[in-house]
Amino acid sequence: MCTSRRVRTNTPLQAMVTLNDPVYLEAARHLAVRMRQDIVAVRDPISKGYSLALGRAITESKLKVLEKLYEEALLKYRKEKSSAAKIFGGDEKNVNAESAALVIVANAIMNLDEFVTKS
Repeated sequence: MCTSRRVRTNTPLQAMVTLNDPVYLEAARHLAVRMRQDIVAVRDPISKGYSLALGRAITESKLKVLEKLYEEALLKYRKEKSSAAKIFGGDEKNVNAESAALVIVANAIMNLDEFVTKS
């Protein structure tokens, strides 16, 4: 059966597939790079990434959630540099906690239902 539109779902299986898919992680890395270009404040790359991915401005409530995710990931990757390196294929030379945390946020944006289903 073929459909022109994907049916919305909130099943955990879909989220597990996309969150752990190597292609999604690679795409999140590249989105994170674009998010950091010409940016000064923490809120700016998150807003930019959301806009790039979804084609519209982020709401304040979503921005706060993604900022919190960024801060939590940043704390983790500052303590565990080897975990941050895993996001970039194990290369610890050019990895910093800020970039790794931004990849986590980019991956979260790409796993939003509104991104996956294009409502």
